[in-house]
Amino acid sequence: MEILDGNTAPIGFGGKGTSLAWLQQNGYRCPDFDLLDAGNWLAMVGSEDLTRAWRTVRHGEDQFAFSLACHELRRAVAESSFPEVLVAWLRSEPFARLGGVVAVRSSALSEDGASISSAGQYESVLGVTNEEQLRQAVREVLGSYFGERAVLYRRARGIEDSTRLAMGVVVQSLVDAEVCGIAFSCHPVTRRPGATIEASWGLGPPLVTGETDPDHFEFDEGGAVSVSIGRKQAELRFDAVAGGVQSGRRPESDQPCISTETASEIAATVAEMERRYECPVDVEWAIPSGRPGEVVYLQIRPVTEAGPPVPVKQLSTY
Repeated sequence: MEILDGNTAPIGFGGKGTSLAWLQQNGYRCPDFDLLDAGNWLAMVGSEDLTRAWRTVRHGEDQFAFSLACHELRRAVAESSFPEVLVAWLRSEPFARLGGVVAVRSSALSEDGASISSAGQYESVLGVTNEEQLRQAVREVLGSYFGERAVLYRRARGIEDSTRLAMGVVVQSLVDAEVCGIAFSCHPVTRRPGATIEASWGLGPPLVTGETDPDHFEFDEGGAVSVSIGRKQAELRFDAVAGGVQSGRRPESDQPCISTETASEIAATVAEMERRYECPVDVEWAIPSGRPGEVVYLQIRPVTEAGPPVPVKQLSTY
């Protein structure tokens, strides 16, 4: 087991962890982060009873037994003691290192690949501000590996190999986003060349889950852009006074939340990322509150089935 501070990322840190390391190593602006190796949690489900539940989750056909086994495994993670290496990491003052407020995100070994994205299958916890919240958030993210929907998603895609059934965890500085967005270096459905960008107010979950109607920018191969203004009605913000993330509604507006110039800059950046990643990419980004025009990149992965992911061995050479 290893814990890294974001300087490099072996395979044990999962798809999101390796992609964050790639962004950092290639000079893109991204939040500071720590990575928790997948091996940290496998020992939490090692007893004979839990091994039996794990076997049911992986191969069982009875719906009731399957649901019960998923619940038992999630409960085991929620009630487990942290291994000593994680306790030592908690003592290393991650909040001081990561800016005081963090996001805890999944990084499964089978996540964010070229053929399997796992988007929306696992939990993320935003706005974590103290050690007790952090312990709970890590357990919540880890336990989401045994969510029924996530297990069925993996089964349907033939993820059976035990070496891929593991979850790393990313703990990264929370970007207090004024604007969030997703950018594809090609059209995500037709694969037509030219970036497709969506943007909305606040933190990313309402955009990722489809709860808000975002602004939409489509670029052709020559750089010409068409713009569709969304209602952007749902908004999620970190509230320092309340001490957490708060959801709200925003008045509809016929004005975009980013300029065409900013969208063009993002489009140029994801085109460059595509060339370096050697396949079309799907990128999450944000503009921090009070820093207009400063785009921070939160995640990169291949557009599903658009090409091979960046080889892991290549990451260590950057």
